[in-house]
Amino acid sequence: MPSFEHLRDFILKRMRMSHICQPAMIRELLTGNGRSSIRNIAAAFLARDVSQLEYYEQITKDMSGKLLGRLSVKATFQNREAEFGA
Repeated sequence: MPSFEHLRDFILKRMRMSHICQPAMIRELLTGNGRSSIRNIAAAFLARDVSQLEYYEQITKDMSGKLLGRLSVKATFQNREAEFGA
């Protein structure tokens, strides 16, 4: 396993910060004491990808909202309330 100095050197001198992948992966590995599953790392990427979050917000409003509207369901979201149907 790389030492702290090796990791520090990589972060300061070689890592590219142009995308979320490297910082997110390093954070996941540090959180898991150097180990993480591929699924957890992929979930960390997705959680930090604003375009994907916006995409699924739209899916939630469009597809799920229409179904809930037909069922006349009122749903309260974290900072917004959405009423579907009559």
